[in-house]
Amino acid sequence: MAAFGIVRVRADGPADLATGITGLALHEGSGTVRLYAVTGSQGGILARDVLRDLAPAGLTAHPRPAGRPSEADTAVIELGGRKALASWGLGQGATLSWIDNTGALSQPAALALGTDTLTTLAALSLGGGAT
Repeated sequence: MAAFGIVRVRADGPADLATGITGLALHEGSGTVRLYAVTGSQGGILARDVLRDLAPAGLTAHPRPAGRPSEADTAVIELGGRKALASWGLGQGATLSWIDNTGALSQPAALALGTDTLTTLAALSLGGGAT
């Protein structure tokens, strides 16, 4: 299990993705470790390569849609044996991006979860491997 501790401060990257961070998630893959940071309004997700001194490794913009916003957050989850990055709190609903073996994210897909503001999200593993 990964844990966070301050080892380096970086101030590079797009200003709207490098400031106002409200959620962090870590993904350890085969030879890669990515840190994903999510920001709120007009922000998105900035991926950093932990093994390369936190160098920027990709970004996904997520303009805040209409709706009652809450703090943006993100988590790495596993669905059907595949890793994905789920993000929520950007207004209505959530997004899901698949994580490939290099830590790169797929284009985000919107998750239709109703019209209320989503403030937390959890994946549950059920018997038989269902998620």
